[in-house]
Amino acid sequence: MKQKSEIYKEWDEYVNPDYILVTLINGRKLQIGKKHIKGGKQMYQAILQAFGDNVFEITDRIVGAMVTKLNQQSEAH
Repeated sequence: MKQKSEIYKEWDEYVNPDYILVTLINGRKLQIGKKHIKGGKQMYQAILQAFGDNVFEITDRIVGAMVTKLNQQSEAH
């Protein structure tokens, strides 16, 4: 049985500008941009590799942390 993410349905990489577009299970979209990743290009490449290899332990944690941060920011406004 193929493992699935618990947080997102699909993802795609967009090269120009460099970002990963993640479609969450609830239909919302999340953009992971190379310019906004702490650690720069190397960290972005590691995240992209995790998505490409379907390492859901890592990708679910990354997407979950970003969703939590966005929710906290929206609640603060």
